Amino acid sequence: DEVWNLRGNVDAAIEKYFHEEYFDAGSWGRRIVGKKALREAVLSEMRAFPDIRIHITDCVCRGNDVDGYKCAMPDVLTGTNTGPSGYGPPTGKWARWTGLVESLVKFDPKSQL
Repeated sequence: DEVWNLRGNVDAAIEKYFHEEYFDAGSWGRRIVGKKALREAVLSEMRAFPDIRIHITDCVCRGNDVDGYKCAMPDVLTGTNTGPSGYGPPTGKWARWTGLVESLVKFDPKSQL
C-alpha cells in the first residue's frame, strides 16, 4: 500500500519493505533486478497511470521461518492512461487488469520489520 496506493514517499517505502536483491520476473519477459530498478519501474507506471490503484484480493503463503515463505497474491489494478508508457502515447482511457504477485519472503533477524 505504501508504494502504490498511499502516494507518500515511494523511495522510503521501497527502501523499507524491499530487499536489495529484489527480483521481479514480470509479464512479457520484463525483468526488474534490485531496488533501483524497482523504483524506476514503479515511477514509470505511475507516470503512465497517475491514478493507478492496486487491490490485492488474496494472499496465500506456505513455508517456515528457516526456508522462507512462498506467497501468491492475485491483484486487480485500475487506472487512467494519461501519461506515456512503454506501450506508446497516452490513450486517456481508464483500464482494469489483473495480475499475480509471487514472492519469496525470508526473515531477516536484523530487520526492523
